[in-house]
Amino acid sequence: IEIGSSVLPWGGGGYFRLIPISAFKHGVKTIIKKQNAYTFYFHPWEIDPDQPKVNQASRQYRFRHYTHLAKAQAKLSDLIESFTHCRFITCNTYLEELNTGCHWLPPRPVRPSDQGVCGDKRILARQD
Repeated sequence: IEIGSSVLPWGGGGYFRLIPISAFKHGVKTIIKKQNAYTFYFHPWEIDPDQPKVNQASRQYRFRHYTHLAKAQAKLSDLIESFTHCRFITCNTYLEELNTGCHWLPPRPVRPSDQGVCGDKRILARQD
């Protein structure tokens, strides 16, 4: 995301844990509005506050790796709940749909009854 003349990484990971959720959601909304898509990632260990600690690691590493682990799962749930109007898919599915021309962004939350077929792939879709 661009802030002034700087570009900040906004894909997830440690930045997701370190940036306040309200600011992170605002950044995601900005990216979606500008690019019509957003890629989010996280590592499974980033929602595991009980993972073993490496006490011999540098202070910088420990800060980057362990800060806000206990809050990450609730924060992830909050992020997902804030974007129920969006469709969450894998990068592979997104690329497949771009290649087949079967991509869309839903105007409302997706329901199981919205399933359809696009080529030989089942997708969640609806017609208004």
